[in-house]
Amino acid sequence: MSRESSTSESAAIVNVAQALCEDEQISSTPENRNLPQAEGVVAPITSQPDASASGTQEKATPRLGPSPSPGPPAKRQKVCSIRSKHWEVPRTITVQVQDTEFQLNTSRLERLSGWFKDTLSEEYDSQIIDLDVTRVSAHDFEVLLDSLDKFPTFDMKSPSFDEIVAIIRAATALRFEAEAAWALRRVQEMWPCQLADINLTQRPHAIETIIIARQCNLNAVIKPAFYELIRSAMTSEAMMEDVSNGNLQLKDVLAIESARVKLSARWVALAGSHDSSNRFPQCEDIKKVPFEGPPPLQRIVGSGSVAQRIRKFENGGTDEITTLRRPREQGTVVTCISGDPDRLRQAHTKLVHDSGMLQRYLSDPVCGLQALADALWAKEGLCATCVQARKAVWRTEKERLWAEMDEWF
Repeated sequence: MSRESSTSESAAIVNVAQALCEDEQISSTPENRNLPQAEGVVAPITSQPDASASGTQEKATPRLGPSPSPGPPAKRQKVCSIRSKHWEVPRTITVQVQDTEFQLNTSRLERLSGWFKDTLSEEYDSQIIDLDVTRVSAHDFEVLLDSLDKFPTFDMKSPSFDEIVAIIRAATALRFEAEAAWALRRVQEMWPCQLADINLTQRPHAIETIIIARQCNLNAVIKPAFYELIRSAMTSEAMMEDVSNGNLQLKDVLAIESARVKLSARWVALAGSHDSSNRFPQCEDIKKVPFEGPPPLQRIVGSGSVAQRIRKFENGGTDEITTLRRPREQGTVVTCISGDPDRLRQAHTKLVHDSGMLQRYLSDPVCGLQALADALWAKEGLCATCVQARKAVWRTEKERLWAEMDEWF
């Protein structure tokens, strides 16, 4: 009995092993290898006739579970045959300036700087570029790089004069053409050369402007910068210190002192005297007109008011009342003081000497002539024609003086 049971168990084990082998063969066939199955669907049950001695048939155990899903279809890569001009090469280089190093993109440097373009195009094998040969300082180069990062909006941020000068020095030496032109325009805006732009507002950095103007051939700003030094309180001793430091030349100091003497003499000649016989035209509005003067009293007899007549009657007087009146008398007066030397001298002394105008503009006759024109001459008795004539003469003298200074510096 035990022998028969062991034989049946062995047969059952053999049947299960054969069923597993058959399932493995079915799933490995080409038509069934990659077929997807829905998640949770029962795999088909296959059965084979039992080869055991008992003759019974057993079904294979079903396998449950999801089948692997296929991946997304691969995209076809687009092939471009045209390369844009905006093609940045991801290559950097180290730029050494004095004791400072900068890591910069070579494509950007070649695009913006003529000096870097020429240097890097010569098969530059080194990974370090030394800028000491250009005499550019590390400070100036860093300010220039900062301006490149914010260049589109740099105009609205009002950079300081020192920053503008640093950009000019570095951009000119390294041939950053656009940045150098922008900075030079800003200097010209700070130092306008038109006569109408010269006013009492004093501008700083005159010496630095002269240096930059000579280095960059910016001749338009030299005269206003020199005029600022002329009318400033800067002494000759202080200017000689700038000569020692290399900021000014000795001929500049001599030109400034000579200009101060010439301008002072011209100003005193124009404003120091009231004499109008040489410069101003004869007034055509000088004439005599009637006016009311203080004539002697005249006795006039006539009737008074009712109350006065009653008062006189009560006092025993008559009804006639005596009154005193000042009748109109025809006199003469001059309408413009230009025809009266004494009154013209008094007005000139009051407006020019007593006010301190003559002393105040000894070194600044350009603004002094404008102050003469703005004085209250009409209030002192000059007619409108004479006031306009004097303004025209002073304006012409101011323009002539400003033009002469072109040859002084």
